[in-house]
Amino acid sequence: MRTFDEYREYPARVVDVIDGDTLDIEVDVGFNMTRTIRLRLKGIDTAEMYGVKKDSDEYEAGHEHMDYAISWIGAETHSHGGEWPFIARTYKTGKYGRYIGDLYSREHPAESLVAVLVNQFPEIGESWSESE
Repeated sequence: MRTFDEYREYPARVVDVIDGDTLDIEVDVGFNMTRTIRLRLKGIDTAEMYGVKKDSDEYEAGHEHMDYAISWIGAETHSHGGEWPFIARTYKTGKYGRYIGDLYSREHPAESLVAVLVNQFPEIGESWSESE
């Protein structure tokens, strides 16, 4: 079993944003083959949007987290202009079968989605569990 010390990187593009910490992405696995995977962002836990009342503070915070992620993804996709605007770094699969990892901008390689979300919402990095 791989640990968080080991990772793989793939050229990627975002297909769908599920919530602030979960994305569906298409990755280029080589040999003209792609695969769509669900990526759970490593080290953060954004507010829930599913299974909570729509008039709750948590639901509102969840939308704020997701909207910020969508905004960053859109800006980075537009600034890159290429077919694969991101690098997906995956570490392992979690207990729900999602890949645990992060999404890095190809235009700004030192910038990741996790880093910009934690910078904007510091509280989301405090309650994450490695078993996600």
